[in-house]
Amino acid sequence: MTKRTGLVIAGALVAMLPLAAAYASITGSKHDLSSASSAAIKSSATDQICIFCHTPHKAQSTQVLWNHTASLNSTISWGGVTQTSGGTLLPTTVNTRSMRCLSCHDGSVALGDVTNFAGTAAILPMTGPAGTIDGTGKLTDSYYIMGASGNLGGNHPIGIPYPGQAAGQYNGRASGSLVNATEYVAAATITGSVTPTVKLFADTTNPSVLGIECGSCHDVHNSQNLTAFLWKSNAASALCLSCHIK
Repeated sequence: MTKRTGLVIAGALVAMLPLAAAYASITGSKHDLSSASSAAIKSSATDQICIFCHTPHKAQSTQVLWNHTASLNSTISWGGVTQTSGGTLLPTTVNTRSMRCLSCHDGSVALGDVTNFAGTAAILPMTGPAGTIDGTGKLTDSYYIMGASGNLGGNHPIGIPYPGQAAGQYNGRASGSLVNATEYVAAATITGSVTPTVKLFADTTNPSVLGIECGSCHDVHNSQNLTAFLWKSNAASALCLSCHIK
């Protein structure tokens, strides 16, 4: 092998590193529920990693090829609170993106309850330490559960518009639900590009309005390899301060 050939091969390997790192970040993480996972909670039924959320065939929807059974909580509440201190009305339903997270994390559906496994719907058996899941494979540990019985009280609001935007809607709610932007980032920082450490999502009914969902803070595929699947480390409240300038 010539020196030049060696350099080409080395360069190709370096180019592949980001892809390998991205794959490795979910493998063995808490979101790896496969039988080969090093995670505490996992299934004995399959060594597939992606199947708990995605399937290439017979998916519930073309978007993200979703495979997990939906949350049984069709509405949500905020523990009796109806709005944030800045005036944002809290929703009774949230975007499909966040409901996908809650399909496991509100404890209403078994982790292994999928639409397609070997061509048919199935509930893949799960194992885990005492107190983390029940006999049906549903999460029971309060550390993992957000929105038990549809109650998201005490958690950061989701399904709300990002402040500082022009009047509009988010998830079909009235423009009055837009927040008091003085508590957050100024509108000027939103016009144009948004820092990549802040993940905002377009409203399904009004794409010009951007909103906050579970994925605004959490990276489901753990590509950043951070605690709690965060997009950015919250050391010194850095993640919070991406939006909240105090």
